[in-house]
Amino acid sequence: MIFLCTNPNITWDIFRNNHQLSDFPELCLNTKITWDIVKSNPNENWYYSFLSRNPNITWDIVQANPDKKWDYGAFSGNPNVTWDIVRKHPEKPWDFELLVKNKMSKAKINFIMKRKHQEVYQRDVMTELIEVVLHPDNFSKLYGLGHFNYEY
Repeated sequence: MIFLCTNPNITWDIFRNNHQLSDFPELCLNTKITWDIVKSNPNENWYYSFLSRNPNITWDIVQANPDKKWDYGAFSGNPNVTWDIVRKHPEKPWDFELLVKNKMSKAKINFIMKRKHQEVYQRDVMTELIEVVLHPDNFSKLYGLGHFNYEY
């Protein structure tokens, strides 16, 4: 059934006339499914996680419809994603593995590596540094050296 849903030769009319086919998330990946079809059929069960990967869905559509449950992780693999979009929206939960696999420029790879480095630094290095510096044994040593020696 999955292969039928994603087959580009299957049109929306076929799905609409065979309603048992329309309740599959993979239908949202079908290149015959356009945003106009989605808008014209609001009562259908659209799986926005899958729809986010559909090449007919552009960044303009996503931005114009913030009320929809777009999956930015899945959208990371959408061929319409550009380096400019990722760079301008670092707050979005991008999927870095999909971004790496997505066909973009060298700048994209540099951005991803920098972000990954920042994540590792924040998660690992800073955590370890805080644990070492604020460890009771080290804190008392710093206090003994005159640091934090405040008299009130």
